[in-house]
Amino acid sequence: MIEYIVKKRKITLLFFVMLILVGIFGFFQLPQQEMPDVTIQNATVTTVYPGASPQKVEQTVTKELEKRIKEVEGVKTISSTSGNGFSSILIESKNGVDPQTVWDNMRKKVQDAQADLPQGAEVPVVNDKLTSSFIGSYALTADSSAPLYKLNDLTPSTSIQWSSRSRSTCPY
Repeated sequence: MIEYIVKKRKITLLFFVMLILVGIFGFFQLPQQEMPDVTIQNATVTTVYPGASPQKVEQTVTKELEKRIKEVEGVKTISSTSGNGFSSILIESKNGVDPQTVWDNMRKKVQDAQADLPQGAEVPVVNDKLTSSFIGSYALTADSSAPLYKLNDLTPSTSIQWSSRSRSTCPY
């Protein structure tokens, strides 16, 4: 086979030129979109509770919202973070279900849960448009917690301190 290709160089070159032309033609025929349709399976629920400790936020806001969100059909996992004055809950929908239906039902449940939230807590914000939210996320790791606590000295006093954050994950 290789001997035939070496002997018939013109045919081989013609074959490769045709193959390249077909590839280029096929490339330009592919459909293109500037903003392709992307289905996001995640949503967040963020609540601000000014002046509350992470433990109080977790007990009075985060757990109450998690309890209501668990009632929604199509929820795969719930992961939450409670900090000084805020609660953030990340919800993932199951594969094979329409995420928009899940998020609409979740909005209703979160709206119902507002009555059970403490007096100073602000209205929870449900964000299911995570593709249009360009927020940088960073994961800092270390062999021990001491280097992470040293980062507190580098951050402004208005930012959330590492030691004041409480994290819990609830697989559903």
